Amino acid sequence: MQDDIIRLRWWAIWILSSLAFWCGCIALAGYVGHSIAVSNCESAVQECTEEIEKTCPELFEYAGALEDENAKLNKRARELKEKLDDQ
Repeated sequence: MQDDIIRLRWWAIWILSSLAFWCGCIALAGYVGHSIAVSNCESAVQECTEEIEKTCPELFEYAGALEDENAKLNKRARELKEKLDDQ
């Protein structure tokens, strides 16, 4: 009877230890997975920021050139309209 109680205690200790071990493994896996996801997200944001910093000045230059060309075309269209109106 005493031996059975001792065996039962050891089984209980073993089961609780195993449960604690697996809970720790699951928590560690979750932490590592979260860290990897955050790292991937941070690198994606950094890459996007670099792309914007590199591309936006070119985009603004292009938009400015379009505005200048549009102003020239509008001026030329007004001149031609005035010329036609005078005739």
